[in-house]
Amino acid sequence: MLSLFRNEVDWPQDVRLLSEAARIASAVVRIPRQFYELQTVSVYTLLKKTGYFNSPAVLTEAVIAEALNDHPEFIEDWQGYSEDKRCGGWFWGEHPRGGFFIGYLSEKTGWETRKLKRYPDARSACAAFIRREVEGMKGMGGRS
Repeated sequence: MLSLFRNEVDWPQDVRLLSEAARIASAVVRIPRQFYELQTVSVYTLLKKTGYFNSPAVLTEAVIAEALNDHPEFIEDWQGYSEDKRCGGWFWGEHPRGGFFIGYLSEKTGWETRKLKRYPDARSACAAFIRREVEGMKGMGGRS
């Protein structure tokens, strides 16, 4: 049954969906730390273990931001992951004029930054970066 009010949840289906989203986000925000600690497992494999590929639509920027709010220590891990990348793709960092940003680099853009977007805080920028980064891994099939 659909809820009459947007603030209500349709029990138990919506609760399961929200719970699954929170579980996946909580696991995803830990990936860089696990990657650097284990050193034998790819980021793709760690992402696959979260269950993300079974329900990618539930992992929104808002859900990721909430997980980062609960565990802000992982924001720095994602910044290090972004800085350590040795290929094109999404990245994030502090904007010279204040706040934070995400951007995209690729051979197709002549290695010039594209899709630059500013965010007011590190948590928001990090959540946006994570969402785009994991979205890009969906079609990789384990090549990372």
